[in-house]
Amino acid sequence: MTRTRTAPKDAHLPLIGYREIEAGKIELARAIFAVADDEGRSAMQVLDKLNRFKLADEPLPYLAVREDAAEDGSCRRVIVVRHNLAHARVEESTELDAGDLTTEDLKDPEKRPPAASLALEEYAEDRRFRRQVMDAPRDIRISTVVLMYLKLRDPANMSPGAKELREYEARRHGETSPWTGFVNATNFGTQLIGYLKNMTVGQITATLGQNYKDHLQGKPRMRGGTDEEGRTVALPKDATVDAHLSLLNVALAWFVREYRAAVRVEFDKPVVDRGDPICLTWEEVRRAIMFCLGYVWDGVGYATERVFRDGKWQVVLVRRPLAEYEMYLPVVRFLLIYFLTGTRFKAILKLGWVPLNFRGWIDLDRGWIYRNGRKSKRHAAKPKEQSQLLPVVRLLFANWFAHDERSRIADKWAIRPSRRRKRARGTEDVEEKGFFVVHDGSGNPVPLKRMQELITEVFAKVGIDATGHKLKGGGVTTYHYAGFSLAQISFWFGTTERVLDTRYRKLKQAEATFGIRPAPPDPARITLSQLLDPHGRLGPVPRSAPHPEAVIDMLAEKAGARRACRARR
Repeated sequence: MTRTRTAPKDAHLPLIGYREIEAGKIELARAIFAVADDEGRSAMQVLDKLNRFKLADEPLPYLAVREDAAEDGSCRRVIVVRHNLAHARVEESTELDAGDLTTEDLKDPEKRPPAASLALEEYAEDRRFRRQVMDAPRDIRISTVVLMYLKLRDPANMSPGAKELREYEARRHGETSPWTGFVNATNFGTQLIGYLKNMTVGQITATLGQNYKDHLQGKPRMRGGTDEEGRTVALPKDATVDAHLSLLNVALAWFVREYRAAVRVEFDKPVVDRGDPICLTWEEVRRAIMFCLGYVWDGVGYATERVFRDGKWQVVLVRRPLAEYEMYLPVVRFLLIYFLTGTRFKAILKLGWVPLNFRGWIDLDRGWIYRNGRKSKRHAAKPKEQSQLLPVVRLLFANWFAHDERSRIADKWAIRPSRRRKRARGTEDVEEKGFFVVHDGSGNPVPLKRMQELITEVFAKVGIDATGHKLKGGGVTTYHYAGFSLAQISFWFGTTERVLDTRYRKLKQAEATFGIRPAPPDPARITLSQLLDPHGRLGPVPRSAPHPEAVIDMLAEKAGARRACRARR
């Protein structure tokens, strides 16, 4: 059967001149958007001009009155923004009571409420922006996209119910609160806008990230200069630049996904060379602990002195009076918890001995450490997961708990009320009763700022050029040197193997077939000495010789004592 052709052969092709006509429409739309932006015209005026030039086939939105049923069964008249599109009629409620106003009255700007006019302008602005994304996406400023994304993240722009729902979803999925980084994101966005200025989406190139890095790190005031208050401004780190560009990348990706923009927004981010992590060794941690216990470090070893004990002269370590080192005692537990469990700085200061809702705790019965409370917020990158303790570490913590219990009964400890202003219930700062693992000597917490000052002071006294955050890296390295695998360390330290693989590449390479690895230890039988110094190479605590004059006096007294003994014979 022969098929009869009912349409011309070229019916599938565009009309002659169609491409030129469409290109002309796009150029006209770009001109309308550009002129409106320069002259500061409203969104309604732009939409009206697009309609008059047949560039948009949709009527203008307007305010109308709609009758809704109230909860008590009565009829409530509310003002809505109505838009009669070709495929459907869109209505967005302004939650404003219409009163005696009618739809005809709302057409008069003098009669409509200011809040209703603002709602209409916001809706028109959204339609104008979507139309610009469709016709001229390359002319949209990048700063506009960043500001829109920051407005989306601002918790002040959400209803309380929506905010609570987002908080619940984040907590259920083990993520941090969506609003935690809003302040930092605003700061990052401000610096990005200062550089981007009037740059449009169409001007994004692959070198945008590197250009921004050169700009941020090349400012004259950043090269050791000072700010308006006379404080020295440090050079921005590569990680800081990477955080700024990450915000820009997320904002542009949201823009393309939300508005389906037909434009490329990819750019290359500069590679951040984090290098090998600076880890503290157990020798350095031991040196800091000895100082916190009152022993004197003189730069080479611990100072010694001669004392007369048990009828003879002995050389012992010099120890300061209790009043001089009592303030450093909380640092001892802090250093050991950080080094042996990898728990983060702030989480250590919140640890308790009993189960808590908004603070972590150490479960001595089961031998586990919970770095978050039952209702605490989780961070997506650093979730601070709970983990089991090595038996030897659990035994150390059990001794601490027994000592605290004896002191609590003997000294009648009392929980000191928090000096901070109480916040809303359900946040991290809800005060929970319970003594702390790292405490001030009476079961109460040590403030974060105070602990930071103590750590800085102790490290400076014993010649350690690092921060307390390097303790976790030292602990991971020490566990690995003792024979534990990265998989085991990720379990003991409550972190993911991915983080260990990326941050400790050298340890991963040591697990290869060509690496020299000790035999895996038995976690149930390993001791602290085997864990911290498995090969016995650390040696005893370094000691400095007594002062020369003291040695001469000691030898003279010994010689006199021998002569007196011979004379008695």
